[in-house]
Amino acid sequence: NATWHRRALKLDGASEGTPLGFEPQLCGLRATPPAGDDWLHEIKWDGYRLMVDMAEGAAKLRSRGGLDWNDTFPEVARAVEALPVSDACLDGELVVLGKDGHSDFSGLQRVIDGTSKASLRYLVFDLPGVAGVDLRAAALEDRKTLLRALLPEGPHLLAYSDHVTGHGREVFAETGRQGIEGIISKRAGSAYRGGRGNDWVKVKHESSDEFLV
Repeated sequence: NATWHRRALKLDGASEGTPLGFEPQLCGLRATPPAGDDWLHEIKWDGYRLMVDMAEGAAKLRSRGGLDWNDTFPEVARAVEALPVSDACLDGELVVLGKDGHSDFSGLQRVIDGTSKASLRYLVFDLPGVAGVDLRAAALEDRKTLLRALLPEGPHLLAYSDHVTGHGREVFAETGRQGIEGIISKRAGSAYRGGRGNDWVKVKHESSDEFLV
């Protein structure tokens, strides 16, 4: 934990204190992906948003709405508790991946209701805090670099949600060709801010309208 504490504190904007109970950052909506190399583009996973607060080696899982999910997904809690730190805040999407590598929402629902034994994956895309350090004011690209190093390599329940820097139009077009729902574009240098803003934007392929509630 001491090694990760020192490593995290080196990031610009980092400060002491794990931000347990952090408010999730939410997306705005756009019809087209933003241009420029100051944007990162991730696949929009079709699953359940899942936040994790780990303190003193005990992980607490919660939904975007604040529901306690430890009893529902104990294997995820155990996987987080196996990380090489005792304190961390993770943000990501819980999914089931189909044979094509795409997230399968109906497959996830079947796992939850007990009618399927498919493997869960927790695709982690952000690290608001780790090892007693608050990283919310650090740049997204720096948080993700540290996150990639923290997560286990190879096939695992915990997985890093990768991104492409720049080339938003091309990334969006390719996800369309692959039948993926869309992308999430994020400002590379942005802080982690709870609530809805313009630093994270959702760009979807489907023609149906989506309304903010």
